[in-house]
Amino acid sequence: MSQAIGAVRRKIRTRGKAEEVGTRWMAVGAVTFGLGLLLCLTVVLAWLGVSLIVLGIAIILVDIAWLFRVMKHPTEEVACPHCNARNHVLSAEAQFACDHCGRLLERPGHTVPIKPVVTA
Repeated sequence: MSQAIGAVRRKIRTRGKAEEVGTRWMAVGAVTFGLGLLLCLTVVLAWLGVSLIVLGIAIILVDIAWLFRVMKHPTEEVACPHCNARNHVLSAEAQFACDHCGRLLERPGHTVPIKPVVTA
C-alpha cells in the first residue's frame, strides 16, 4: 500500500497534476455512488447498492481530504520556457512536466540527482 502511495507522490509534482488526479478519483466516487443508487431501486440488489453508496461516499471524502493535504504543500510558480504556461510546482520537486505542453522541465536553482546505474 505504501509503495502505491509513493508511486502516486512521485507522479504528482504540480498542483495542476494533483487537481487532475483528484478530479478522476472524484468521478470514480460519483459513478460508484450513482451505481449504488440505481441498484437500491431493485429489491434483490439493494444490499449491494447500499455497499456501493457507502464506498462512493468514502472515495469522495478521502479524495477531498487528500486534495486539501496536497494544496497545503508550499509551491513555487515556474513559467514554462516553451509555452509560457505557469506551473505551481511543489517546492520539493526539482524536475516536473509542464501542465500545459507536457515537456519535462527542471526548476531553476535545483539540480536533478543522478541515479546510480546498477549492472548485473
